[in-house]
Amino acid sequence: MTPPAPARVLIVEDETIIAMGIQLSLQNMGYVVTGVAGTGERALAAAAVQPPDVVLMDINIRGPIDGVATAQIIRERHELPVVFLTAHSDSATVERAVVAEPDGYIVKPVSDGALRSAIELALYRRRLERESRDQQTWANTMLHSIADGVLALDLRGRVSYANPAAERLTGVPAGTAAGRPIGELVHSVEGEADPEAVVERALDARAPVDGPSGVLRGHDDQLHFLSGTTAPVVDGERLLGAVMVVRDITEQRQMEKRIELLDRVASLGSLAVSVAHEVNNPLAIVMGELEMLLESLDDAELRGESTITLPIGRLQPALRDAQLGCERIARVVRDLREFTLPSAASRGRANVRRAAEWALRMARTQLRDRAQPHLAVADVGEVAMEEPRLGQVLTNLVTNAAHAIAPGRVATNHVRIDAVRQERGWVRITVADTGSGIPAHLCERIFDPFFTTKSRERGTGLGLAICRGLVEEAGGTLGVQSAVGQGTTFTIELPVATAPAVPQARRERPVEARVLIVDDELELAQVFGRMLRSCETTAVDSVAAALALLEESSDYDVLITDLMMPDGTGKDLYEAILERWPALAGRVLLCTGGALSGELQAFAGSLPRPPLFKPVSARELNAAVASVLKATQGAAVAR
Repeated sequence: MTPPAPARVLIVEDETIIAMGIQLSLQNMGYVVTGVAGTGERALAAAAVQPPDVVLMDINIRGPIDGVATAQIIRERHELPVVFLTAHSDSATVERAVVAEPDGYIVKPVSDGALRSAIELALYRRRLERESRDQQTWANTMLHSIADGVLALDLRGRVSYANPAAERLTGVPAGTAAGRPIGELVHSVEGEADPEAVVERALDARAPVDGPSGVLRGHDDQLHFLSGTTAPVVDGERLLGAVMVVRDITEQRQMEKRIELLDRVASLGSLAVSVAHEVNNPLAIVMGELEMLLESLDDAELRGESTITLPIGRLQPALRDAQLGCERIARVVRDLREFTLPSAASRGRANVRRAAEWALRMARTQLRDRAQPHLAVADVGEVAMEEPRLGQVLTNLVTNAAHAIAPGRVATNHVRIDAVRQERGWVRITVADTGSGIPAHLCERIFDPFFTTKSRERGTGLGLAICRGLVEEAGGTLGVQSAVGQGTTFTIELPVATAPAVPQARRERPVEARVLIVDDELELAQVFGRMLRSCETTAVDSVAAALALLEESSDYDVLITDLMMPDGTGKDLYEAILERWPALAGRVLLCTGGALSGELQAFAGSLPRPPLFKPVSARELNAAVASVLKATQGAAVAR
C-alpha cells in the first residue's frame, strides 16, 4: 500500500526569522513547504500557482490586505483550511480572526507540538467536511434523480425539503414548500388516511408506516394514484422528524387496467369456440323443428289445402323443443352480456354458484376430451366481488386445469369446483384438478406477470397474475397447492357480501291494454304484439313513425321502444314524449339487445323501470306491461 503523500503547507508571515523557523520545523516533521509569503498579495499568488493543503497565516501582516482578509479570499477561491498565527490572544484579536472562520489558532512563539496538532486537526476537519460534502452531493443527486417524490418533515409535520419529483407531483416549488404543513401540499388525497394522520402515526410508532395512498388531484388538475411510505427519522433516542416517499402509480394502474382488458378480450376470444358450440346445438334443434313444420305447410299448399292436420303429440314436442332451444341460446347471450356489462343490481356482489356454472359452461369445449367437470357449491350466499370478475377468474382457472390434463382419459380425470362458507364470514372456493401438477419451486412464480409453464401458443403468462390481482382487489386471497403427477388445487377466499332481498317471482295474469311497440326490426315488434295476446297492439319500425302515430292519438296505455334504432334512439323518442305528451312518459318501457353506449346506458339507468333485455319471453313481456299498468292505475287512484 502506497503511503500517503506529505501535507503541503504555505507559510504567510512577514517576520523573516519567524518564517524561517516555522519552515525548518515543518520540514523536520515531514511536511512540504510550498512557499513563504510576507504579504497578502504574495500569499494569494502563491496559493494560485501551487495550491497547498493548508495555510499558516499571520493575522497582522504588512500591506493593504491583512491576514484576516487574505484568509477569507483564499477560502472563497480555493476552499483551503487556514490556521492563524498571532502574537496576541486578546479578545479583540480573536473576534477579528473568527470572522474568517479559521481551522485553527496558534499563539506565538510556536512549538513543534502545537504546530503539528494545529495542522493535523485542520487537515482532519477539512477531510471530514469534504467527505460530508461529497455524501451530501451524492444524496442530493440521488434525491433529484429518482422518480419518487421525497418530502422531509419536522416534528410538527411541516416540510423542510422537497425533491423535484415531489415538486412536480404537488405543483409546489421547493422554495415555497419549506415550512408549510404537509396537508397543504398533499391536500386532496382520498384513500386510507390523510397525510397529517400518516405522519402522526409514523412518529408515534417510531416505525415506518404505509401511506399516504389514494387519489391526489395534482396541479395539472388531473387525478393521480399515489402509493406512499412514511418513516420517522431517529437519532438514538431523539426523534428528529419524518421522511415521506410518494410514488405516482397512475401509469401503472392504467397499464394494469389495459392488461386486464386485454385478458378479458383474450378470454372472450377463447370463449368464442365454446359459445359457438353452445349456440349451434340448440340452433340446429330450432331450425330442424321449424323446417319440419314449414314442410308440412308447403305440402298442404301443394295439395291445395287451406289447413293442415298434425297430431298434438307431434306438434307440441316440436314447438316445445324449438322453445327450449331458443331459451338455451338466450341464456348464452345473457351470460355474455353479464360478462361484459354487469347489471347495476349485481355490481359489487357475486353469486358463487352462478359464476361457477358459467365458468364450467364456457370451458366445456376445453374439458370435453380431458376431464369430467364437477360442481359442489353449498348455499354460501354471495361474495363481495363483481360477478363477471369472479367468472373470469374461475374460467381462467378451469381452462388452466383442462390444459394440465392430457386428452383421452376423461373417465379417470376431473376438474372440480367446490365452495364452502367459513365461520369467520368468508367463502372458500377451490378449483382442483387431477392434472400433471406444478413443481414446488414454481408454485409462487406462476403468479408473476409473463411467467408461464405453457407453450407460447397457449399462454402469455398474464392470466394468473391478473386473477390474483382481481381477487386481492376485492379484498380476498388466491393461493395454490400442487404435487407433480397428482394435480393442483387453487384456493380463493373472499368476504361474504350481504345480498338485497329478491322478490319472489309470480305468474302474471294476461293483461288488457292498448300498446304501441317501436322497433327497427318490425318482425320483432310484431312478435311482441302477438305475445301480448289480450292487448290491442300497434307495431312501427322507426321513431318518426311512432311520433306520427302519437300526433294522431296519444291514447296508449303502454309504449315499448327499442333503444338503438337507425333513425333515432329510444332516448330521443322518450324526450319528445316527455315534452309533448308528458302523461305518456311514465308509461314507457325500454327494450334493448344490451350493446349500449355510455350515454344510453346512463339514460336507461335513470328511468324508474329497468330495461327489458332481448330476447324477451312472453312471460317477461306481459309481467313488465302489467307492472306499468299497475303503477299507472295506482297513480291515478292517488290523484
